[in-house]
Amino acid sequence: MLVEIKGEYGSDIVMFDDIAQKLFKMMGLSGNLEGALQTEDLAQALAKLESALSNHVETPNDDDSDGDAPVGLRTRALPLMDLMQRNITDGGYLMWQGQK
Repeated sequence: MLVEIKGEYGSDIVMFDDIAQKLFKMMGLSGNLEGALQTEDLAQALAKLESALSNHVETPNDDDSDGDAPVGLRTRALPLMDLMQRNITDGGYLMWQGQK
């Protein structure tokens, strides 16, 4: 399943639900595939995410058989972190919903 993440300002993001759930949990959220963060909550959530990512140890994916280098969680989080920062700066919100 996919998760669509929208900010009041900036471009929408679509990511796989398992990655989105990990990132939401790193922000101190429940990991639900539907939710929102108000402007005043974004800075704290972003700080928690950055802290968790700095302590995150990447592990190789055993079932990655295509030979390509795996994409790390921090790399996957960058568009979300950029969207969060944009909405912190511009005073916007963030919301997300699972897509089938």
